[in-house]
Amino acid sequence: MADLGSQLGVAVIGAGAMSRERMRLFKLLKRPITAIYSHHSDKAMELVKEFELEGQTKVFDSISSFWEYEKSSYVYIATPDDTHCHYILEALRNHRHVMVENMLARSILELAEIQDAIHQYQMVVMETNPLLSSPLLNYLGQNIQNSHSFEDIGVANTVCISLCDVMGKRKKFREISGDFSERYKGVVYTLGRYAVGAAVSLLGSNLELLNTYKEISPKTGIDNSASVILRNNDTSAVINMSFLSCLPNILDIGGESGYYSIRDFAFSQGYKTCMIDGSPMYDHDFRDNIAKDIGISKKMLKSDIICYDRNLNHFIETKAVLRILLEIMAD
Repeated sequence: MADLGSQLGVAVIGAGAMSRERMRLFKLLKRPITAIYSHHSDKAMELVKEFELEGQTKVFDSISSFWEYEKSSYVYIATPDDTHCHYILEALRNHRHVMVENMLARSILELAEIQDAIHQYQMVVMETNPLLSSPLLNYLGQNIQNSHSFEDIGVANTVCISLCDVMGKRKKFREISGDFSERYKGVVYTLGRYAVGAAVSLLGSNLELLNTYKEISPKTGIDNSASVILRNNDTSAVINMSFLSCLPNILDIGGESGYYSIRDFAFSQGYKTCMIDGSPMYDHDFRDNIAKDIGISKKMLKSDIICYDRNLNHFIETKAVLRILLEIMAD
């Protein structure tokens, strides 16, 4: 049995690229990584060696042995989307808190199963959607949802979001066919969680879908680009996503006297103020607020992937994102 501090330790399911990224973050935060389960034990062993975890992290290719051995309170899941619900439910039955990569579930039915298990076992489940746990967007969203006036741009009334890439590594989209296309997900499924997640963080979970336009590839039957209009009370959000056009990854919040502009908004910790009266643009660095609030050094916040969340479950917001995505895909 691992003896690395069960309250802070984390066990990992999956040994792919995202597991590597999160393990880098766990090490930065000095979280013990107690175990890795993967069908590809050789890849898991490579991660153990890469992060110098020999003697600390045990590798398993049997999930039953994994649950029997590791006693960390938290499990991080980075497996294909169609396995998420299965592993989340197993983790909850084994009384582990869960952090899962990408989407929690692929349907409302799966989400309902997870929600029932959360209530039964009283554990925390959250997905690593950086837009739901962005301290910057949560801060701005509090003002927007309460119709409070910002000190410079006044009351916000419009949010505009464009997105064609998330991690900063643009990949030229090309038409595909054959078996792979049947497993491939379109732009709404792939990028929508980020764009809609941002809209939910800013405008709240009671968003209404007003209009959708999707460009469908005749070769693959998948959506290459999409435009979406959402609304909550008097504030609207316009979203444009594309695999074909090199849209800027940018989020603008329009107010009475100007607007805020956030580039690479999925991981940004700052924004620009642009005033209608022609005043010079100026930058806001939100890292000081984050560092002070959670008691870490500003230096640690150089990583764009570090984020935190007051509401560790944010299940209402997760359900709202999934509901909207399913409505867009069904339209």
